[in-house]
Amino acid sequence: MKTFLTWALSGSQPTAERLSVLTLFLRLFAVIMIPYGLTKVNDFSALSLDFFGNPIGIGHVPSLILTIVAQIGCSALIILGFQTRLCAMILAFNLAVATKFHFFDPFCSTTALPVLCVGLYITLIVLGSGKYSIDALMFRKSSRFSSKYVYNNNDIKVVLCMIAACIITILTFALDFSGITSFMLLLIAGILFLCSFMFCKE
Repeated sequence: MKTFLTWALSGSQPTAERLSVLTLFLRLFAVIMIPYGLTKVNDFSALSLDFFGNPIGIGHVPSLILTIVAQIGCSALIILGFQTRLCAMILAFNLAVATKFHFFDPFCSTTALPVLCVGLYITLIVLGSGKYSIDALMFRKSSRFSSKYVYNNNDIKVVLCMIAACIITILTFALDFSGITSFMLLLIAGILFLCSFMFCKE
């Protein structure tokens, strides 16, 4: 308990290992944008007639197609950790346009999510892909990455715990569980989330 309180109340900075775990969490969180892209695919015919008032002046259909590609394709690449910064830049621009379109709408109903997502993507632009990513695996032989990302036996445990925590969390919110069941599932997700940090080297 004393160790937890010291960690929780101190201003200590995370190690590079734990920062990579946090980056993995943020990348997995990017899954929230994929359903929005899939909804646009289902409603393509209706949306193509007037898509957000042709926001960047290239036509309704091209704007809609680019948005779908960004929200599904770029989100998937961010989750995998492939060219995270580039994909995050594209999605940050996409959501900034959405924020501008909804700027004078009720904040909690339509504006809050785009604003939060812009913040998420800006954070990923700064952090990059992190250790647990395709980018790190591809460029690990580069002198720039080799000294920064040294893989060890606990890495698979870190990734599995984080993925399991995110899946359980998503299913808990997506499915109609009772209050106590939801609480227990979120507790398990929280424990798995903390375990992913515990497996990191100090």
